[in-house]
Amino acid sequence: MGKGILKLKIKELATEILSSYMETLSRIFNSDGELMSTEAQNILANPDDKKIYLEALEDLKKRRSNGEEMPEKKITLSSGDEITLTTY
Repeated sequence: MGKGILKLKIKELATEILSSYMETLSRIFNSDGELMSTEAQNILANPDDKKIYLEALEDLKKRRSNGEEMPEKKITLSSGDEITLTTY
């Protein structure tokens, strides 16, 4: 009788592990999830903001490659909102 209970517990555990594994894979490969924030999508959808944003990123990249640690750059979007970009 003890072996029967052990087999049942092992089966339940295996089922739980499989279920967790499938849920994890589903979350990783779910195409409904957005890779960019809504703010980033809005910036890249506006040609003027996109240009400012990409130029700022290029500047940060150059400053970082020149040895500056964690450079920051403030940009003003066409909406008047200011954001600060940084690298790590």
